[in-house]
Amino acid sequence: MLNCGRSFGVKDEIFCLFEGALHNLGSLNQHYGLAKTANEAVLVIEAYKALRDRAPHPPNHVIGHLEGDFSFIVFDKTTSNLLVASVSIIMTPTPSYKNLH
Repeated sequence: MLNCGRSFGVKDEIFCLFEGALHNLGSLNQHYGLAKTANEAVLVIEAYKALRDRAPHPPNHVIGHLEGDFSFIVFDKTTSNLLVASVSIIMTPTPSYKNLH
């Protein structure tokens, strides 16, 4: 996993601990109407809340919108739900072959 730091956020009884980096943080902040300075934990909380409150989409669909190398834990105190996710992008170099004959 990329060593990009940790962020923590709390809003409306929803807690998030986030580690890693989102490659699409700027566009997601814009999509959810957040300040450009909002960190990954705040974004995950807002995305979780939006999907939780918009049935029939389960809150775990938030993971599908995130691009990057990260893990996070979200605890929603009002519903006692716990969401844990870890996504790691493994980049392998493209092999190059030479014909030695």
